[in-house]
Amino acid sequence: MVEYQDNRRDAPNVPFAMRYTVPVVSPYHGLVRELLSRWPSETTAPVIGLTSAAHRSGVTTIAANLGVSAAEIANRPILLIDCNANSPDLLNVFGAPASSGINEIVYGEQTLSDCVFPTRVHNLCVLGPGVASRQSKNTNEEHAWCKLLQDAARGCGLVIVDLPPVPELLSEVMSLQGIDRLLLVVEAERTRRQAVARAKGQLSRVGVELSGIVLNKRRKHIPGWIYRRI
Repeated sequence: MVEYQDNRRDAPNVPFAMRYTVPVVSPYHGLVRELLSRWPSETTAPVIGLTSAAHRSGVTTIAANLGVSAAEIANRPILLIDCNANSPDLLNVFGAPASSGINEIVYGEQTLSDCVFPTRVHNLCVLGPGVASRQSKNTNEEHAWCKLLQDAARGCGLVIVDLPPVPELLSEVMSLQGIDRLLLVVEAERTRRQAVARAKGQLSRVGVELSGIVLNKRRKHIPGWIYRRI
């Protein structure tokens, strides 16, 4: 079971310029529609980042299911971005090759259209972290990353970014630039409340606020107030 909690105080109810072709049939469809209904732009898609307090919280599973659900109810392409260079599980889910990706785009060697991989799901593509290892930083890396996301947002109906856990993100804050909504995936019966609170505090200290929490694998006997009070 997946449950979404919107933590933002100013959550407008403005529909995004997309047409839904099938009714909500799962919590993932519901979450996609919830995110899109609160997006004010008619010309660009929201960029949704998914992270967690610790490894093995189900971020990749949530990202993959959101991508498939979005592709089913939208009439524009959906892009999944895998930022986990050490373990590109999102690529594995869709059988995508570990080929050119984010690194090659950021370093100006290839374009976004060169690197996206179409999956077997209609209107769903995936972009991996890339294969090139770099000994030195690109001075324009942050700008290039933001441009990548901007280009994706202009051409897609939704962009979903599978990010590393918060402790690893703190050393790669650049990855959070250009993210419109950041959601924390919590495995309800495994992730301790203190770990979630610590992750929120760590993000807040670098100027990043969570837009909401996604409760993964939540059973009905787990009281919702446990996480609503965090």
